[in-house]
Formats: sequence, structure tokens, C-alpha cells
Amino acid sequence: PDSLSHLSGEPFFAAHIAHFRNTVHPDDLAQLDAAYVKSVKERTPFDSRHRLQMPDGRIKYVHERGETLYDSDGTPLRSIGTVQDVTERTLVEQELAAYRNTLEAQVAARTAELLNANEELEAFAYSVSHDLRAPLRAIHGFSQILQEDYGQLLGNEGRDYLQRVRANAKRMGELIDDLLGLSRISRHQLDIGTVSLTDLAQEISENLQRQNPEREARFEIQAGVSARGDISLLRIMLVNLLGNAWKYTSKSDDVQIHFGRCRQDGVQAFFVRDNGAGFDSQYASQLFMPFQRLHTENEFEGTGIGLATVQRIIQRHGGRIWAESLPGKGATFYFTLDPD
Repeated sequence: PDSLSHLSGEPFFAAHIAHFRNTVHPDDLAQLDAAYVKSVKERTPFDSRHRLQMPDGRIKYVHERGETLYDSDGTPLRSIGTVQDVTERTLVEQELAAYRNTLEAQVAARTAELLNANEELEAFAYSVSHDLRAPLRAIHGFSQILQEDYGQLLGNEGRDYLQRVRANAKRMGELIDDLLGLSRISRHQLDIGTVSLTDLAQEISENLQRQNPEREARFEIQAGVSARGDISLLRIMLVNLLGNAWKYTSKSDDVQIHFGRCRQDGVQAFFVRDNGAGFDSQYASQLFMPFQRLHTENEFEGTGIGLATVQRIIQRHGGRIWAESLPGKGATFYFTLDPD
């Protein structure tokens, strides 16, 4: 009695069921009635959270639980239950929900800003890279003419300088091509399907061996490895990973390159492993940044875009990539794919 009187704000004798019902907030009354009728009809426990409007205008939140007792004929006799004041808990929940909604809105807005900035940056990189091609072609073309038609007039030192110009123009062309390729990865419309990574790896390994028949290497490619993804992007990814393994084993004896599937931290992962030059693992995070290289151009050629491209492809497939290595002991690149 004291509890019911406290909740309704009326003396106990005034706080009978009919009067208590009259304190229910008008907007919650239909819901409360429907829940009660349903519980009686289906003979199930009654459970409802609703508001009470106090005589002084304050709002309280209550959690009402109960059940109906029936006679032998199934006629409802009376209902018994409890009414719990949950105002404080409800207000805390509302505050937390409002904070969560505000935070989610801020995150969504920030994400949209970052996506927009990234798209603008990609478009800028594509435009700049594309526009650089014309003057670069002129440098390369005229330097070739100069070398062929006037090379004998330049002397040994002049020809050496000219050769350096041509070599650097060629390298810049490769950088531009790789930058354009990186931009296309982000703009590519994904076409997701089941892809045999085993077949792709086999095809790529055969191409590498055909291009370098003088090299002896053993590829071990696990059978039956497949994944969901965009076949054109996954081919580019494996071309880069297997191509890196091929490149960094060029100075090794008894070359072995492995591709397969494994489990890492309870998750299905794929790997490319070699016994080549390797690297210091403390610098592994730098591998996936454009133009970052852990070996000099004199040691191993390259532009430093390949692994950045690989990471972009894997990220577009909802996965991640990481590497383990020791200098002179080879390297293993692990990656996951979850495009759905």
C-alpha cells in the first residue's frame, strides 16, 4: 500500500486500481490496456513499462509485472503483481541513448568527410598523374632522339648524363603508371564472386618462370584454395605478392615460394611465404605506405607502390594484411578477405 501510494502520489485509499490507472500517462494508456487484455486472453504474464503523470506534473517511469488468476471455468478472478519505480534507471538509459546517438551522428559525419576528402585526393592524384604523362613522353622522346642523332658529339660524360636523364624519365613513367593503378583500385566497381586463388597463383607463378627461364625456383601452391572477391583485383594482389617473393629471392639459393591457407588467431587467412632477403619486422608497417621501401633500388628494383596497392585491394575486400620476417630469413605475408 505504501509503495502504491508513493508511486501514484495519492493516499492509499485513493490509490486503488481504477485511480492508479487514471495516473497512467495518456499517451501510454492504450498500450497498457492492450498489453493487459493480451495477457488475460492468452493467459500469459503481464509485463509493461510505462509512464505515470503525477498530480504535481512530474513524470515517473514504472515497470509493471503481474498475472491473472482464473477459476476452474477459466473465468478471470483477479490480477496480482508489482509496480516498480524505474524512473532513475530510465532517465540514465535515455541520457546514454542520446549520447550514443550524438556520437554515432558525429562518427557518421566525420566518416563522410573523410570519404569525400579521400575521393577528392584520389581524383587529384589521378588527374596529376595523367597530366604528367605528356611532358614525360616529350622528355623521353627528345632525349632518345638526342642520344641517337647527336650522341657521338656529346662525349662519354655527356652520354652518361643523357643516359641518366632517360633512366630517370623511365622510372618516373613507372611511378606514374603505378600511381594511376593505385587510383584505379579505389575507383574500381567490385564484382564479387567465388575465385580460385589456387588457379590464380598457379597462373602467375608459371608466367614468372616463363619470363625468367634462367632462374630455378620451387613454387608450392596449396590446392583447393578459394575466396569470395573481385577476380581482377585479386589477380593484381597476387601478382604483386608473388612478384615480390620472386624479386626478393633473386639472390637466394634453393628458392622456395609458398602460397596457401591457414588459421591465424582463429580466423581464416591466406599467406605468401618466401626464403629471400627478408626485412627487419620492426619496420613492417612502413611496407604498405606508398614509396616506402626497406631495400635500396640498387639491391632490388621497384617503385614502392606494389604493397600499397595490395593493402588497398585487401581493405576493399574487408580484410587486413600483415607481414613477418627476419633479415636474410625470408618473409611471410598474411592476409584475410571478407568482402560480404
